[in-house]
Amino acid sequence: MLAQQSQQTEKLCGSICRITFKAEDSGYAVLKIQTPEFEVVTAVGIIPDAQQGLDIELNGEWVRHPKWGQQFKVLSYHMPEPTQEEGMVAFLSCLDGLGESKAQKIVEYFGENTFRVFSEDSTRLLEIPGIGKKTLPKILESFQEKKELSRLIGFLHELGVSASYAKRIYEEYGDNAIGCIKANPYLLAEEVRGFGFKRADEVARGLGIGVDASVRITAAIFHNLKEAANRNGHCFLPLNDLLFSAKASLTLPDYQPCEQEIVQQVSTLSIKGVLVEENGRIYLRSYHQAELELSATLRSLCGKLELECEDLEDWLIDYEIENEIQLATQQREAVKLAASNNLMVITGGAGVGKSTISKAILSYWHSQKKRVVAIAPTGKAAQRIREVADFPDASTIHRLLGWTGYSFLHYKDNPLDADAFLIDEGSMIDLKLAHALFDAIPPHATVVIVGDVNQLPSVGAGNVLRDIIDSEEIPVVRLTEIFRQIAKSKIIQASQAINEGYFPNLEKLGRDSEPKTDALWIPCSQGQIPEAIEWLVNDKLLNMGYEEDDIQCLSPMHKGDVGNIELNKLIQQAWNPKYPIQSNCGIFREGDRVIQTRNDYNKLVFNGDIGNIVEIDKDENIALICYPDFDGNDRFIEYQLSDLKDVMLAYSISVHRSQGSEFPVVILPVSMQQYMMLQRNLYYTGVTRGKKLVVIVGEEKPLQIAVQTNRVLNRNTTLRERLAGNL
Repeated sequence: MLAQQSQQTEKLCGSICRITFKAEDSGYAVLKIQTPEFEVVTAVGIIPDAQQGLDIELNGEWVRHPKWGQQFKVLSYHMPEPTQEEGMVAFLSCLDGLGESKAQKIVEYFGENTFRVFSEDSTRLLEIPGIGKKTLPKILESFQEKKELSRLIGFLHELGVSASYAKRIYEEYGDNAIGCIKANPYLLAEEVRGFGFKRADEVARGLGIGVDASVRITAAIFHNLKEAANRNGHCFLPLNDLLFSAKASLTLPDYQPCEQEIVQQVSTLSIKGVLVEENGRIYLRSYHQAELELSATLRSLCGKLELECEDLEDWLIDYEIENEIQLATQQREAVKLAASNNLMVITGGAGVGKSTISKAILSYWHSQKKRVVAIAPTGKAAQRIREVADFPDASTIHRLLGWTGYSFLHYKDNPLDADAFLIDEGSMIDLKLAHALFDAIPPHATVVIVGDVNQLPSVGAGNVLRDIIDSEEIPVVRLTEIFRQIAKSKIIQASQAINEGYFPNLEKLGRDSEPKTDALWIPCSQGQIPEAIEWLVNDKLLNMGYEEDDIQCLSPMHKGDVGNIELNKLIQQAWNPKYPIQSNCGIFREGDRVIQTRNDYNKLVFNGDIGNIVEIDKDENIALICYPDFDGNDRFIEYQLSDLKDVMLAYSISVHRSQGSEFPVVILPVSMQQYMMLQRNLYYTGVTRGKKLVVIVGEEKPLQIAVQTNRVLNRNTTLRERLAGNL
């Protein structure tokens, strides 16, 4: 059951005279409240829409903080519609499209009728200078959202749900949020980021849904299949594993679920076609369909092309002369295979010449008058194709397929108009993206997949590149020869050692030492890592001639003392210690390096794009972020401050987000705090992101654990078996 309040609550009314602190991600706030008796008291709790100058009614209890003294702990709250000028200005100034200046003008013009104008005669707002027909809809939408959000917060409180989720729920369901929750509260777990099955289950029971209801069992089944896909990359779960995890989700202190009821529900969902049950394996239908159709498409692409060997040999000689290079034996064989097969894979580690081969293959296709496409999963990876393969039209897969935010414009019945496709960073492509891509590739096309199979597998479910290689049904060139000029690099040697499970030979870097190689190690305890990184970014690396833009910290985790959140704060303070501007997504400063965390097709900004905040206009409620385009030109994108939830500081990013990118200098912390992430392919990937210098910071033990831990194969997929014809 929902947690009951242990003490009688009290009511506190007043106005917010100061916001001492507000965490924009969680909504937790420390407020100074001025009561009608002119007493100022401290209130603490989840109040995401707190705004200085607004009246507020709080329900909660008085507590005594050991350091800060007496405080009012907020359990629920209500903000009445403001009637005084100061309150109305405060309310309106936080709307999208309005700042304090325009809000003041509106209130001065309409007076006590301001809110009636918004609700009943909104076109009159056009009488205010600076508000036009383009901005008015955004202002009105924000006004409606703020009012509905307040109603939703009250509804959620009755169900024991923190107000910090209200904004996300409203964004998903809009004005019908309360109705959607009442109809099926378990949709919250599927559709609202961070909500989870457990919290949705509490809401469901608060709404009177029984513990043995079929909708609850169904939700537990879907939750565990999706968790297996999203967290562990599994395309299916064995029935026994699904039963075990679903039972754990459904178990309560006073209720033990019946296993047979779960089995029966799995069977019912399979009959309905929502799930697929195949030889004891339980798939979500979308993953089963993706495996079936992708394997069929790949098998259909396999085949030989007619080729005049002498002509190709002559072309290779001419290409070498024109580009003043000499291709190694493995590289020449790769080009020949690409010229003679409809589908092939090129794989190998850093320094083996994958980019050189890609450039040669693209050049050969052009010589054959083919319509050529070069693509990669991320913008950074696509940009690298442009740079190293001299292919100016390289694109992301999503952009090529025409992603609309909901579906792709290109698919089997509207295929891509090209004859030859080079797909780079193949290890990053998950099952569903691979399925969508190959579904849109015309059946006559030639395809070459390039990737390092020893890097991290895709973030999404599946192990596509490894499954294709291991099926032994598709021609594969494995590049192993590291070129002489690159072989001297200690970064390459370190990455090889890690990949083979050995502790890398790293040069130790001390406070007074001058490095002689490009792969360094600062041995220090977990507690000393932040201090060592601060010394690197504030002193050592700058004195070595590197600039701030050259340096990228990569941490496997977001939380903890050496996670990205804390390291971003540390490096921000070192490089950009300006006065902070509070936004709807935490503290950002003009000049900050930031990264986009989801695809935004309206702004044409994509997950993984890194830029810099050039301006924050609090009065106009906007931020301007500069991103480099493919040609290196500046591209300025305007964000509402509320949209900054889609960006985060990027002085330190995850190793996963760094895939497909390279940086002049990489700092890589390693500690036992990251124990669950200590694995070989993660640190191999991190080390290979550095072009000129890599500095590993931390103790020997966790790095030793990482290089000896190889979890890359533990994903439930059947693509390999389907490709080999064994299913």
